[in-house]
Amino acid sequence: MMSEMVRVCKPGGRIAMTTHFQSSNKAVARSTRSSIRFTRQLGWTTKLRKKDVLKGHPIMLERNQKISPMSVHTVIVARKNP
Repeated sequence: MMSEMVRVCKPGGRIAMTTHFQSSNKAVARSTRSSIRFTRQLGWTTKLRKKDVLKGHPIMLERNQKISPMSVHTVIVARKNP
């Protein structure tokens, strides 16, 4: 997914996404693993790690924050390197 977004983005352009990433808190990550079967039926996963999605792409992270303190969703905005 990320490779295609980077491919079609013009140099200097922005890529924005909102998604659920696996928590960096090990206790929270462990507790969400129990919901994997259910979330797969909904079409998403609780195992997606932010570092794996962003790693190796020619982008610079501009924004990386939770939608709200209690939200499971994160907003990511990155700029493609010129």
